[in-house]
Amino acid sequence: MNEEIQTEINQSYNNPKNIWILVLSILLTALIVGIGMYFLQQLSTKNTEKAFQTQIQELQTQIKELNKNKEDVGVIPEVAETSKTLNVIKKDVLETKYLAINTSNWKVYTNDSYGFSFSYPEGFAIVKDAVKVIYSGNSSAKNWYQITLIDISGTENTYFNIDINPDGYGPFFYDKTYDLSMNSTGKIVVNSIEKILVNEQNTDGKIQIGSNVVKDFNSQEYMFRFGFDEGGKDMEPILKGILNSLLFTK
Repeated sequence: MNEEIQTEINQSYNNPKNIWILVLSILLTALIVGIGMYFLQQLSTKNTEKAFQTQIQELQTQIKELNKNKEDVGVIPEVAETSKTLNVIKKDVLETKYLAINTSNWKVYTNDSYGFSFSYPEGFAIVKDAVKVIYSGNSSAKNWYQITLIDISGTENTYFNIDINPDGYGPFFYDKTYDLSMNSTGKIVVNSIEKILVNEQNTDGKIQIGSNVVKDFNSQEYMFRFGFDEGGKDMEPILKGILNSLLFTK
């Protein structure tokens, strides 16, 4: 019996037709497996791309939301009002810091023509209160109004100048500069004080202080200058007191 079975097997292997069927079966199986693996790989790639696209869209949405929130924060009324309040407090602190001096017993100067007044201490006197003629013989030049206050009792040669609508003024090389502005009530506010460390005036034996141009309610322009001898009494608090007392009317 076994000999018969073995004979049939040998005949099958020796039959060329059977061999081709076996080879084709193997090739067909390999092809089916290969195609299946290819489609599985393509499906996996598409799923991965889809997942990446979803993540990108989610990130883009988050970025848009963040940008929108940023714009919204910029216009929140409470934030804007708080910032405005902080700026007012900052200016008040600066004004108190730079202009803290008692002027209640000082004399008062009033200029009705330009609508302002200021106080100055005992021992000081107004020595000029008139139009300053600076361009002699030039009819087209603009002269300006100048007020000069000096200390006639001290030894520091202290002076204070107010120039109204100055023309052809300077140049001056100050040791300090005051950044001034005027608030809604007509008071002068000191925004900052800058000390100039290096310039040709540092060795002249005087402390020279100047300001920027300040405009009043009628667009008149004012510049302030103050000076005193170096090495003696510090007279800068006098300047701060005068500025603190300055009041412009509409």
